[in-house]
Amino acid sequence: MIETGAVARKRTFWQELRPQALATNSVLLAAVVFLILFMIWTYYLPGGLNAFQIKDLLNLAQALAFASFGATLVLIVGGFDLSVAGLISLVNVLVATQMPSSAGLAFSFAVLLVALGLVVGLINGCLVSFLRLESIATTLATFIILSGLALVLLAAPGGTVPPSFYEPVTGIIGGTIPVALVVLVLLVIIWLVIKRTRFGVNLFAIGADEDAATMNGVRTRAVKVWAFGVAGAMYALAGLSLSAATSTGNPNAGTPFLLTTFAAVALGGTSFAGGKGSAIGSIIGALVLAIIPKVLFVLGIASFSTGLFQGLVMIAAVLLGVATAKLGRKEES
Repeated sequence: MIETGAVARKRTFWQELRPQALATNSVLLAAVVFLILFMIWTYYLPGGLNAFQIKDLLNLAQALAFASFGATLVLIVGGFDLSVAGLISLVNVLVATQMPSSAGLAFSFAVLLVALGLVVGLINGCLVSFLRLESIATTLATFIILSGLALVLLAAPGGTVPPSFYEPVTGIIGGTIPVALVVLVLLVIIWLVIKRTRFGVNLFAIGADEDAATMNGVRTRAVKVWAFGVAGAMYALAGLSLSAATSTGNPNAGTPFLLTTFAAVALGGTSFAGGKGSAIGSIIGALVLAIIPKVLFVLGIASFSTGLFQGLVMIAAVLLGVATAKLGRKEES
């Protein structure tokens, strides 16, 4: 008896709800970790939770969410992009030193910076795809160049971000909905659209087996170039978000993102070997890393312990990933 498509989909849906399947869902596991931390934070938070505290949390997570989104695309296709930190630093410095104060001109300038990120990403992609250079070495060089440019433009922390730019970006709509929440929801929607397009399907195909993808007619070079390009645009958006959140410039602003971006990606379950991942998981991973300092603060734990706890969460995520992978293979067999 041949099953209809509807029956097959229905059975797949119920199969995904089985405990074994849920236990191997990296995105769901990351969401559970965030939910636990969020409940601890709200329980111990003096005065209770309000919209402004949610806004502060989301504004902190927004830049990392953009960065981890871009890094996820590159990792899925089998690459590795270290230019994230350099682009964030350069964009932050350009915003703090060059952005016009007029609202209209400020947002036009922001669009130009996103275009700059896209161009930098496309250059990385061309070097990796057409010249066959190693992505780690190529993007490390890009990171060094961009960081150097940031230092030339601003030798020390300083500058100012125009209020006409950061106030709308970090504000609250109608006194209840943080702008950052809308942005994160849009990022989730963008990912859901991307993964259903030919471009998204090809990303996973190339990451899983580039030779097989080529044999099946996938234009692997073009897809990889655009993966790096979109990632570069996302890094620029991360720099803009960071600038709005801090309202100042720092030539080393992107340096912490060199590690936290990939930590968020790992927490979200994206494979560093390529062919597997989810930007939604990476966004949730960014939220986890953003809420850890707040949880430590309400628990009265010294702020210098933040890195320690983030590292412990990372180790736990890796161990959990190994365990769920084994469970997944057992489930398939």
